Amino acid sequence: QDRVIVANVDAVVHVVSVVAPPLHPRMIDRVLLAVTRGGAEYMLAVNKLDLPGASEELTLIDDYRPHIAVFEVSSQDGLGVDALRASIQGKTVAFFGHSGVGKSSLLNAVVGAVTAKAGEVSEGYGRGTHTTTSSTLYDLGGGTRIIDTPGIRSLGLWSLSDEDLREAYPEFTGLGCRFRDCTHGEEPACAVRAAVETGEVSRFRYETYRRLREGESPL
Repeated sequence: QDRVIVANVDAVVHVVSVVAPPLHPRMIDRVLLAVTRGGAEYMLAVNKLDLPGASEELTLIDDYRPHIAVFEVSSQDGLGVDALRASIQGKTVAFFGHSGVGKSSLLNAVVGAVTAKAGEVSEGYGRGTHTTTSSTLYDLGGGTRIIDTPGIRSLGLWSLSDEDLREAYPEFTGLGCRFRDCTHGEEPACAVRAAVETGEVSRFRYETYRRLREGESPL
């Protein structure tokens, strides 16, 4: 079922985990694209870093660090919560994430009071039960408001424009392709493809861009 998750916000905090459930990096690109095309700021909160093996998996997001704000957090021991809270002061912010990533628990830590009970991760396939089923607004005062959005199973995108993709992949801008309307596919003298070969541009990010441009199915 297609639906709009949230509108009229200054920023979206995309909550992910790298273990339990494992991270699907291409989901970062999808959410980043959806947020930037809506004119909001994208923030990535990597939660559950208190879990065994989580810190070793942080390399999965290294390709994104130059382009987005990344917060390494744990709702259980408070790691990074103060920094995340400070970054959203005076803003209307939506917390968004797949079921099981600890979104509501992290929101509780940021708000400073227990407002929802986190669901347990289902062992069978590494996703959580849906704790949040409708959006809830929390007014923290001082112009800071947080919207807790429902957990999702998948996210698709539609009607992507060239401008949408340019905003989501700023590292492609200014590389000097021969053709101004280069799609970084099979065109000759594509500077983006050349930068991928030299390592200047992340191959993973480039391949995700190509999948999105070609209409990859929802994740």
